[in-house]
Amino acid sequence: MSSWRAAAFVLTVPLLVSAGHAASRFEPPPTLELAKVDYQLATPQPQKLEDGRLSWVYKIDEGNENGAWTTALTLFLRPGPASDANAELKAVSARFKGERGRKQHFAGRAAQGHAYWYHLVDIRRNEQFAQAFAHKSFHEPACGGVLTYQFSVLYPMKWTPKEQQVAGLLDAVTMENERALAALERDRWQPDCR
Repeated sequence: MSSWRAAAFVLTVPLLVSAGHAASRFEPPPTLELAKVDYQLATPQPQKLEDGRLSWVYKIDEGNENGAWTTALTLFLRPGPASDANAELKAVSARFKGERGRKQHFAGRAAQGHAYWYHLVDIRRNEQFAQAFAHKSFHEPACGGVLTYQFSVLYPMKWTPKEQQVAGLLDAVTMENERALAALERDRWQPDCR
């Protein structure tokens, strides 16, 4: 290949990739409603995460939760091919089983073309909050990747000197995660991808 053709190829490939992503664009809505609660878009411009995903965060507007959040919705877009729900769940499950550090309590299922899963970050003594996350995936090729709808909850912790973990908290949060997954499953929101 001549140097001119090689240079033309190098210049053309990024343009095709850029054009492909420009044609497959996700538009985040200004508000989302989940379980009769309205969430406002707090980050109109997508935040790029270390793993390459883009994220948009939604928060409750009621009194600004005293400047902090206890519940939030986040939309994540992982650019690339839109895998199917079963492949997504398998990949997510492998990721949680393979993570080192804090234990992730994980459960998931695939239904109606979506992957649903939740995880709870292992609770450590003297932390102010337990963190739990429920997810629903969307596999629309027009979005330019896999879109994940995440519901996050911070549970306030109250410790007494002798307690290592609040009795029954893990079971209670697991039940709440199941309810959150059921709410995500009932939710009819669909991504707007053009």
